Amino acid sequence: MEKERDRVFQAGTTDETRKKLQQKTAQKITTMGWGCFFIWLGIFLWVHFQTGYFLLGLGALIMGMQLTRRRFDVPVQHFWVAASIVAIIGGAWDLIETELPLVPVLLILAGSGMVLVAIWGKRDFPGR
Repeated sequence: MEKERDRVFQAGTTDETRKKLQQKTAQKITTMGWGCFFIWLGIFLWVHFQTGYFLLGLGALIMGMQLTRRRFDVPVQHFWVAASIVAIIGGAWDLIETELPLVPVLLILAGSGMVLVAIWGKRDFPGR
């Protein structure tokens, strides 16, 4: 994949060629990520360890994919960054075995964030 990265950054490439190479690289990263996911899922089902460890590994895998996308100058997918953070928090939450349920806490935080953004967030919505 380093060769592809070098081709993307060559000085003589046009924007169209660069975009095609980025798409190809993004597709390879996605395929590798799915492969790693299935390997991780297989290990989880075989070994039968706690769900928290699975979520931690899944969050690390997704974050690793996004960091790889960034490294190869492919646009980062912010949804997957958020999903990895939620998976890591969920895994840690499961492993510390707290009495406080996670989903209601996340819903309260998400709703509070939305209300605060609506009150103090950007006043104008470009493109609308």
